[in-house]
Amino acid sequence: MSDTAAFDHATAIVIPAYNAGRHLGGVLERVLAVVPRDRIWVVDDGSTDATAAVAAQHQVNLIRQSPNQGKAAALRTGFDATRAYERVITLDADGQHDPADLPRFLEAARAHRQDLVVGARTLGEGMPGLRAFGNRISSKIIGALAGCPIPDSQSGYRLHARALIDSVAPAISPDARGFLFETELLVRAGRQGYRIGSVPIATVYADQGSHFHPGTELPRFLSLFARLTYLVASGQAGRRATPASAPSRETTTGTEARW
Repeated sequence: MSDTAAFDHATAIVIPAYNAGRHLGGVLERVLAVVPRDRIWVVDDGSTDATAAVAAQHQVNLIRQSPNQGKAAALRTGFDATRAYERVITLDADGQHDPADLPRFLEAARAHRQDLVVGARTLGEGMPGLRAFGNRISSKIIGALAGCPIPDSQSGYRLHARALIDSVAPAISPDARGFLFETELLVRAGRQGYRIGSVPIATVYADQGSHFHPGTELPRFLSLFARLTYLVASGQAGRRATPASAPSRETTTGTEARW
């Protein structure tokens, strides 16, 4: 049996991409070694390079949205396109996520009945120093707000149960973009009693460098934390459910964009 034949038929892969033509081909080749091509979606978010052509060349599902709307919009588009699947795994198109780790997300979800599995990079091993430091601090704060440990809150390599997507994503404001959308999803999922876990993943940094700039990122993080703290304190993010009232684990078949 081939590796792709063994991959869970109820799981889809969503890859949001913006001007990722340089790295996307290599990413797709490695994903295709594990996942059948009909379960892979690339959402091209208004790219001006060869991103769409690379996806088409690899004969995966391609959705093009224009103009560029940001990663959050691309994720929402991918979630909508994969409604027939019980689980959706998201990974980035820039080569920082190793597709060889994909089966481990499924193993973790099954073994521990988890609704959201976050890939936790080994901080400090290959990750630029400022980014690693910022990630440690923000992960502790986000974990406290979500009510459960989250080792790597900035990781976009995640497995989502369909029930969680359908319950949590629509409640997030359309104005929540990029990191804010992904972080608010973590907090809301935790507050609503969904089981959140993590798996260690490889840290892959080649020529991407660090996008963490304290002068611009720190105010953005502080604003994000203030917003999420208000949502939690006011009960708008949801209340931690008791085991008897926790969400069911059964699943069924304009402004500046930021990446």
